[in-house]
Amino acid sequence: MKEKLKIVKAAKHLDWIELVLIFCKDNSFDAEKFENLHTVFPEITVLSTESRHILAPEYVKWSKIDDDLSSADMWNQKVQSSKKDWLLFLEYEEDLDINSLPNKENVHFNEWIPTLFIHSTGPETFRQYYQIRLVPKSDQPIFGGKNIPDATKFIYENNVSLSSVPIKINRYSPKMSNIDPDEELSIHNFSPQIYLQLGHHYYEQRKYILAAAQYRRLLKMKYVLPFDRLAAFNGLAGCFVETYKWEKAIDMTVKSIECEPIQFLPYLIQYRIFQLNKQWFESLQALEQYYHVLSQCSKANYDKYISREETLLKLGKLSINTGSKDKALQYYENYYYVKNGDVEDSFLDMLLVLSIEQNNYEKSIYFFNEIFGRYIPDKLSKEMQGKLNDFLSMFMVNGWYDYTFEIYDLLYEEDSQNSEYRRRLIVTLTKTNRIDKAKKLIASNI
Repeated sequence: MKEKLKIVKAAKHLDWIELVLIFCKDNSFDAEKFENLHTVFPEITVLSTESRHILAPEYVKWSKIDDDLSSADMWNQKVQSSKKDWLLFLEYEEDLDINSLPNKENVHFNEWIPTLFIHSTGPETFRQYYQIRLVPKSDQPIFGGKNIPDATKFIYENNVSLSSVPIKINRYSPKMSNIDPDEELSIHNFSPQIYLQLGHHYYEQRKYILAAAQYRRLLKMKYVLPFDRLAAFNGLAGCFVETYKWEKAIDMTVKSIECEPIQFLPYLIQYRIFQLNKQWFESLQALEQYYHVLSQCSKANYDKYISREETLLKLGKLSINTGSKDKALQYYENYYYVKNGDVEDSFLDMLLVLSIEQNNYEKSIYFFNEIFGRYIPDKLSKEMQGKLNDFLSMFMVNGWYDYTFEIYDLLYEEDSQNSEYRRRLIVTLTKTNRIDKAKKLIASNI
């Protein structure tokens, strides 16, 4: 399901930014999308090869452009003709996270804010991409490339630095999926990112030698932005993994992390290699390093990450493989709270077993009540009764007699014909020094 556009308070009007929306002939006009954007941007400029849409509101400035105009040329024309100090380019199918937009005092000509695109590739996996989309008005062209508008050369020639806090955009299709590589490479000032796209394409086709060649070509270029360089390192590492050159892959991930520790894929590659080698401690260490940076914005292009929930499950399993059940309990418990308790019964059972094994009384009581609280005393099925007895036997092994007595006292009061409850209640009475009551209960059945 697509996320709705995130809206900040209507009082925040970014009238110093010209929002330039690229509308293609295949796009379906969405009046709500324009209204949401208009709560922040007083005016919206649309660039399209199509004539003005009949439903376009008055605040939309619609410019029809030539079919044969490349994206870079189109963007450069707008950069040079804009009446605003800054321009933000947005493709129509992209959902802008308004809350990630900067205030005017946070942008400067010599420090730009890159844009981070997030694309879901599966239920728990995501890929991210970087591009320059927020740029200042300029008398000279900013973008090279053809249909991959690229500001790399301009950034280097003008000593522009890049902010570490990006603008965020959600995409529901991969970036550059419709780009023709031959067209891009036909010009002199092509985007280095075309090599990343080609590398990714060959990698997906399992043509790892061809993919590695693309990443090496990018690394040989004179001007390469930091997030693109990291993507090439990580792409090469991935190719080494798939061709069983695991030592080279590890070396490449180390090199990548030395350049920039705040990224994801190098740690995941290390985790995978060590896991395949059954080096559980090393695998756990790599995944813990990954989890440590997961809450931050990766600074690598074409980075890939798995969700926090999936990571916690993997950390729990690895912790058990290393014999660290205390860590496993911690990670699984974090997963439980991230999911707001919405987990399968078998997962709760595991949490309770780990809590008992770690002799953690408070957590054991908590998870016991999560499992059985709504069934005690009169709604326990035969299967639930058996499971309850098994867990309370574990409580007894830990010496938690008082709580076990309370449960069986309650259950026996509700169902005094249950001989198992009676037998176990007598045991708990004995263990809690309620000898007289135990004798009376025994005598009542003679």
